[in-house]
Amino acid sequence: TDGVSGFQHARGESCCWTFFLSSAYFLDNSSALAGTRSAKLCMLQAAAFSLFSCCLLLLLLRTRHRSGFVSFVDGRYLSSPARSKSAAADAPAAGVVVAGSQALRAATQQPTEAAAAASVTAVSRSAVDLEAKVGADGVVRIFHQSWKTSKLPPRFQRWSESFSQCLPDWQRRLWTDEDNEKLVAKHFAWFLPTYKKLHQPVQKADVSRLLYMYKYGGAYCDLDCECLNPFGHLFVNVSLAFGAMAGHSTGPEDDRYMTEGQVENSFMYSVPGHPFVMELIKQVEKRPFGSPEDTTGPYLLMRGINRKRKSPDGMPATFRGLKYLTIFPPRYFNPFTWLGRTEPACKDKGGFTRAEEELCKAAFRNSSYVLQYHTQVWLAGGRHLNKD
Repeated sequence: TDGVSGFQHARGESCCWTFFLSSAYFLDNSSALAGTRSAKLCMLQAAAFSLFSCCLLLLLLRTRHRSGFVSFVDGRYLSSPARSKSAAADAPAAGVVVAGSQALRAATQQPTEAAAAASVTAVSRSAVDLEAKVGADGVVRIFHQSWKTSKLPPRFQRWSESFSQCLPDWQRRLWTDEDNEKLVAKHFAWFLPTYKKLHQPVQKADVSRLLYMYKYGGAYCDLDCECLNPFGHLFVNVSLAFGAMAGHSTGPEDDRYMTEGQVENSFMYSVPGHPFVMELIKQVEKRPFGSPEDTTGPYLLMRGINRKRKSPDGMPATFRGLKYLTIFPPRYFNPFTWLGRTEPACKDKGGFTRAEEELCKAAFRNSSYVLQYHTQVWLAGGRHLNKD
């Protein structure tokens, strides 16, 4: 017998043996005591001593039972040396996620204060932050976009809705400028002084998408991107991904350029807490002043990749060599470039009619997942912002 029933059985046996031995002791010595006391008085003394011994033993066993054999913490049984079978059957299995508002209940080997604190943290985090949608395949199903306010220009609204068709089981989040500053203040307070030094709104938008990736994970696309085909399956077994843009760089071969083509920050995917993303954020902190492309945009990203190329654990010559980083080919997410038109049907900077937009889309519908129109509304393309 184990558990509580075992202790009850042992407790009864101990009491019986104590009474028997005590009685035998006093009966054996009753003749010696008879000269001064009656045999009846001796028997009463023996009974009283036995009762006192039983009470003392019961108290000791009760204290031992309370101190460690069966523990019940936070509504479930935890591991213990003498755990009852009924308690084991009622306890949740290791690693079970309780649905709804319940916290993540992980199996624990010891009922420690740290385990209880972790449970409280999980409840608080799920109640305040975005709920990470992670499937059985490990893909983080959150899709991020950002704009100045929650009201999108007509084109951006239409293109943004296309991702609902491509990623129907993903959670979508549109961040505003106000949301971004709150995110920094709450989760990246150490970065807030640098964030406020970024004078151009596009710089704050650039670095905010890195913060989304680091804090929550998921995918991000600029608002001038339209989804043509579902692409969630691309992220299975992927921890970090960016996309190259069609066309080779025309600049000098320094740490801001790549012969393979320019890697854009208009699309990205990451699991939460990826160290490479944090490296990029810290680089912004080191040099917040300069052009948006250089401080927070594509050049920041390509410098980070080139640094990894030169490191011992980086990649030697091609994108495929860099550990834990996937670079998708241009045709996936950026099939034409603003560095010189490579597709006659597409006009960059938003200078196209609705009919021309359809021609551009038709050119890539069967070969691309996402089409970026390169409206560049933060520069000259801003004059086309309100076109339908």
